[in-house]
Amino acid sequence: MNQVTAILFIQFLISFVSGVLVIVYGVVEGMLSIGQEEILSRICAKESYGTDIGLLIMGLHVGEALSLALSGLLISLWDFTAPFLLAALTYAFFYVSSYTILEEQKNC
Repeated sequence: MNQVTAILFIQFLISFVSGVLVIVYGVVEGMLSIGQEEILSRICAKESYGTDIGLLIMGLHVGEALSLALSGLLISLWDFTAPFLLAALTYAFFYVSSYTILEEQKNC
């Protein structure tokens, strides 16, 4: 179950349970951020810490910006169906290629 699905199902729980789950979710997300910062601080040089992190994360932000721009274009042309179908096709491609790679690794 992914994050969005989990958050959507939280609304159907008892209010106390949903409140606890939201807090736990926030704690886990915070721990993930701390872990990422720890990893980045270990692989970056002390003299150029900011530059190294900026270069490491630049690809992520460029990809995110392109994805948002493409999604906006697709939504304006063909409504919300287009980005969802594109995401589904991307997931199917990822699933099949991952399965193929894992099967090749298992046979080696």
